[in-house]
Amino acid sequence: MAQREDNNAFIFFIDCLEKNGFKYRSSTTKEKTEDIDLVIWKPDNPKNAFALAIKKTIVKTSKRRKHVYGWVEAKDKYGKDGWLYKKCTFIVYERKNDFVLIQKDDFRNWIQANNIARWDLPFVKDSWSAHNRLYRRNNTREAIFHVRISDAIKKCRHHIWKKVDTQESE
Repeated sequence: MAQREDNNAFIFFIDCLEKNGFKYRSSTTKEKTEDIDLVIWKPDNPKNAFALAIKKTIVKTSKRRKHVYGWVEAKDKYGKDGWLYKKCTFIVYERKNDFVLIQKDDFRNWIQANNIARWDLPFVKDSWSAHNRLYRRNNTREAIFHVRISDAIKKCRHHIWKKVDTQESE
């Protein structure tokens, strides 16, 4: 999983994975270079495995509601293809009550076909403004942006896994 200060999201995802009847293993060193965090499969069909990349989300609040956005890496810090173009089956984003597993090829095709990243406009100066606009951190050659997860769900094949209730009764 992308490095987080709080590993609870990873633990919650593992619980969801098991609840949905999947087995898993951590990625190998070679798979990590392709930005794969986990490999999952159904116990009755281990040859049909899926590679997952778990990505960070941010929440932005408007006057009417909260929107959850997911970060997307078009170019890495060296200016090479980012994880959007690497080998992975699903991109996983965490929301308040669930995890969204978006089929990565659909996601990439939707972003490219609709110019979601807006390569035609200048880079924005801060990460908060990176909704469908490219952002680059200082001293890197990256191109990252965030998209509203609800928009991606409407346009891409996906699965939604409810989080397992982890609260114990008092």
